Amino acid sequence: MMTILPKGAVPAYGLHHQIYVVWAFDQKLWFDKSLDGGLTWLPRDQQIMDQIGGWSLDVPGLGRANGMPVTCTDLSINQYRGSIYVCWADLKNGEDNMDVWIMHSRDEVVPGPSASKSIRIPVPGISFTLDERRSGHGIHIYVLRPSQSCRHPRRM
Repeated sequence: MMTILPKGAVPAYGLHHQIYVVWAFDQKLWFDKSLDGGLTWLPRDQQIMDQIGGWSLDVPGLGRANGMPVTCTDLSINQYRGSIYVCWADLKNGEDNMDVWIMHSRDEVVPGPSASKSIRIPVPGISFTLDERRSGHGIHIYVLRPSQSCRHPRRM
């Protein structure tokens, strides 16, 4: 089921009042930022990635799954401090093959000169939702996937 509503615009906050937002719309991921705490934004939203299948994805044996992007900034004290991370799911490799992806930027621009290419996160089985969390040690990515018992429920 393809959806065309914009979804997933959850802000991430930088070291110096920056606000970064990535959201899904029309099978694409979009980016905007404010460097002054939200008073002003880029003149145009930037398309940063295709999201094959859109943000609302069908997972065999489970039903609808959330592929909305998750955005975090690294506020830890290390060489990656200030980096922006975007994580999302899509059906780029086939309708029965949902993948989780991540990209990062070191210069407040997604995409930008230091933005990475999309990196597929190897998750065995079918993943269906994801989240990123920050800690004092960096960014942690959590991916949920159904177990065998979830894909093949038994009657009780």
